[in-house]
Amino acid sequence: MSAQILKYELTDAWEQQVELYEGAQILDLEYKQDKVYLWAAVEANKPKCSFTIRTVETGGSIDLIKHIHIKTLHLISPWGQPLVLHYFRAI
Repeated sequence: MSAQILKYELTDAWEQQVELYEGAQILDLEYKQDKVYLWAAVEANKPKCSFTIRTVETGGSIDLIKHIHIKTLHLISPWGQPLVLHYFRAI
């Protein structure tokens, strides 16, 4: 079966649920035009399911046995300070 590449907008929450499809493969995560987007390869004929995405700042903690790293973004905060955010998917 062939997969579609779909784009999902994330919120600025530290933990959020994203409705994808069973077996979805997260491909990338980027900051564009003041928003964070996630791209995933999905088979839209499969049932939908909820993926938990967690964001952690450098210095924060996360249980690596229960999470898979998606991407790290290097940003500038609204106050002009460097900000490094690490995105993980709960497994």
